[in-house]
Amino acid sequence: MGCCASSDAANLENSGYSPLPGDPNRKALLSDRAAEPMAHDVEGRMSRASFQSADTVDLDHQSVRMIAVANFCLASSGKYVWQDSARSGMGRRSSKIFFLVNSGESENSSSPSRAARKAAARQKLIKKNEAADKYAAAILQIPLICPFTFHSEAEKKAFKQLILNLKHPYIAPVLDVGFGVVASNSIDLIVVRKFYPKGSLRDEIYGVDEPQASYSSKYPKAKKGTPLTAEKIRNYGRQILEAMVVLRKKGITCYNLSTSNVLIGYDEATKSPVAQISDIENSILCRPPPSSLDNLTLVHEQNVDVDVLHFGHMLFEMALGHRLTKSSPCQALLDSKYDGVNKEVVEVLALIFSCKPCSENADQNAARRTSIEDVMSMPLFCDVPVKETCSVIKLNHAAKKVIKVCMASIANCRSHRLAQFEASLSAGSRSSIPPLLVHVSSSSI
Repeated sequence: MGCCASSDAANLENSGYSPLPGDPNRKALLSDRAAEPMAHDVEGRMSRASFQSADTVDLDHQSVRMIAVANFCLASSGKYVWQDSARSGMGRRSSKIFFLVNSGESENSSSPSRAARKAAARQKLIKKNEAADKYAAAILQIPLICPFTFHSEAEKKAFKQLILNLKHPYIAPVLDVGFGVVASNSIDLIVVRKFYPKGSLRDEIYGVDEPQASYSSKYPKAKKGTPLTAEKIRNYGRQILEAMVVLRKKGITCYNLSTSNVLIGYDEATKSPVAQISDIENSILCRPPPSSLDNLTLVHEQNVDVDVLHFGHMLFEMALGHRLTKSSPCQALLDSKYDGVNKEVVEVLALIFSCKPCSENADQNAARRTSIEDVMSMPLFCDVPVKETCSVIKLNHAAKKVIKVCMASIANCRSHRLAQFEASLSAGSRSSIPPLLVHVSSSSI
């Protein structure tokens, strides 16, 4: 952070990553490394790349992050193969850029026989699924609120071990974690997962055939999706709840839970689709929820856990085929007077959203909060079979410390934001209340 320019240049050169355009050390570094074919190839790949949706991302910044991922692939000794493609609009946040990469053969295996076995297993898997060798590498900015800067190797190692060890049948596994230097004092996170051909839960609701397409083209504002069947709602809902419980036991609360962050995989044992929570790293990095969702949940957070509220929004979207744009469903739906919605689904929505606004319950501090377990015990989910697993997420002391520090940081910010919101309600200052919360009582579907 406080190093001189020469030490920054040395750190960048030793890291193997290309410097940010405009960095005073960039010209010298690229000149010194001009004879290196690897660096030259990265620059060439960047110039040939096709950008499908730049949105609000600055091209220079996007190019630098693209170089970081290309270097990450090149440094993997053939484990990942760069595909010359960048998709900045694939997710909700345009600042998060996705890249598709292929698997490759490792050239540095210590045992030829072991490498041969891996290659045979990989080829067998590819025959079962043509997309088995495709991965989605996402590079994302680390929020300023995050208490870790990841400039030290110890922080990087602890975070990587934490993310890689979050393995569960209903959690989308992370295959690899890297850190890309995008400036002399800025580091972005690179996360590699397998590519899910079926896309996300929202893709299924909206009937999206190409999950890698841009977010705006997949979910235009005027478009409505198709409600899922009662069976799928039950199965997906219970699987998501199971993952939420497991993460809670490890001290992780999902502050970014949505249908876009639930991927649809396939269970070979049951021959059926399975829902897996993804992007858990966003919560661990203290990334706040999207403001459009955050403004809707604040009114209920005095009585309902924030991840449960997010689940309620997901359940509404699965059942009605479109997102809930108010803080609560309309009273007609909660009173079971809305045709076409499963009664058991309505019961869960009523459990989550029927609480009075926080300003009306300010004196009821001892009131019991609606929890994940309360939702799981409802008739809609209580009898749904789930996959039994003997695997337990094991985390070392360093990983547990990362969770504790980061969760405390974001919880403190949530408490501060909630206190501000409650104060605005008590003072009757309508101008300071988010627009979507001014007319809470007039919520509709």
